[in-house]
Amino acid sequence: MQDARFARSPVGHLEPITVVESGQSVDHVAFVPDPLPETIDLAPAVWNRAIEAGNHLGRLDSLARELLPNPTLLARPTIRREAVS
Repeated sequence: MQDARFARSPVGHLEPITVVESGQSVDHVAFVPDPLPETIDLAPAVWNRAIEAGNHLGRLDSLARELLPNPTLLARPTIRREAVS
């Protein structure tokens, strides 16, 4: 992990940790995000777009279940690409 990229984060902090690797204690750091707020103040237009996006995702999910024999085949390469990056 590039510690410097997270050292002055406005959304969390680095926490020193010790882990055991191959029987040896190794010092590392972990990024701990700040807690999420209780409420999120968004403009009504943003909420409407979020609701619209959720509706479209629901429709897409419904179509995928009807038309694709195994929808995981489409997701697996994307998940692999994300893991590699």
